[in-house]
Amino acid sequence: MEQLVIPKFHGEKLHDIPDDQLAELLPVAKNIAIACGAVDYNILQNNGRIAHQVVPHVSIPMVTSINFFGRLTAGFASRLMFTW
Repeated sequence: MEQLVIPKFHGEKLHDIPDDQLAELLPVAKNIAIACGAVDYNILQNNGRIAHQVVPHVSIPMVTSINFFGRLTAGFASRLMFTW
């Protein structure tokens, strides 16, 4: 399962978001992890197309899905698959 944390303030990259707005993102991600009972999870943040940012707006994807190899897996729109 993937969840997406999106700041209210629009910015294309992390450095475009004011610090006071950034301070809200990780507590929200933490609460989502607790609420969905995630034991193991990744919190990602991509900046720019080469870093797999598809939509030009800051977001923090949370990956809590375990694939059949027992690993956390995130798929990107470029059709590449990354496994940790």
